[in-house]
Amino acid sequence: ADHLSAAAAAPQVATVAGRSRSLLVGLRRQATKVARGPNDEPAAPIFLAPRGGMASIVSRLTGALGALGVELRTGTAVDRISAIDDRGRWRVADVDADAVVVATPAFVATNQLAAIAPTAAAMVGTIEHATVAVVTLAFAERDVGRPLDGSGYLVPKPHQRAVTACSWSSSKWAHTSLPGQVVLRASLGRYGNEDGARGSDDELVERALYELREPMRLTGRPTEARVTRWERGFPQHQPGHLDLVARIDDRLGREAPGVVVAGAAYRGVGIPACIRQGSAAAEALLGRLNGRT
Repeated sequence: ADHLSAAAAAPQVATVAGRSRSLLVGLRRQATKVARGPNDEPAAPIFLAPRGGMASIVSRLTGALGALGVELRTGTAVDRISAIDDRGRWRVADVDADAVVVATPAFVATNQLAAIAPTAAAMVGTIEHATVAVVTLAFAERDVGRPLDGSGYLVPKPHQRAVTACSWSSSKWAHTSLPGQVVLRASLGRYGNEDGARGSDDELVERALYELREPMRLTGRPTEARVTRWERGFPQHQPGHLDLVARIDDRLGREAPGVVVAGAAYRGVGIPACIRQGSAAAEALLGRLNGRT
């Protein structure tokens, strides 16, 4: 958090800080407004997810696109985008396109854009990413002695070793809860200290267990364990990030009209933010193509 842009990573907090003389008072007022709906009805839960898990979003989306006749190519590497002619037409792998949305991670996009927009590509390449690992552990309920009276906890930075947070999945998500079972998800590693996310699966599981045992009052071994690795999976929106993204958009519009970037590396890492960026990218390119015809 010491190296993140508040405007990019926590815009709600930044907005309140800019208009209130007290951040705590401003956030308290905002929380009161959010807590109840317009008719004084309870607002939506803080955490939302599809019943079938996040992968169901991809399944439904690909199914809907297929029904519309959209051709989807998975497992197809795109090393670079090249110009076909000077009329703003592009070649991506073996596909010719009038417009391109580049939604790959920044460290991939910088190479894909290098041939057609070298200055913009270099700026994209300055966006850094952090590597983390998630260790998911299932326990018999009797082996977890701490009351599960929340959704999890964050480890304060001065006390961090490998584990930075623990999410109580079976409390947070009702559809993952089974009678007599508790599911915990520990996040390991962070920007500037990724060693905690390195090692074999067995090593990461033991590392997580060692650090969770005291705060979670664990008295037994997990009945199941799974390690998920996110290699350079978390973009770091450092101070001045939104200004950088604005410069990237401007430069890309000059060097490669009809090519835009979108995704977690730019204007928000969450799924809602990525959906907004995808919609905005599509609208911008459709407007350009309609204006050209």
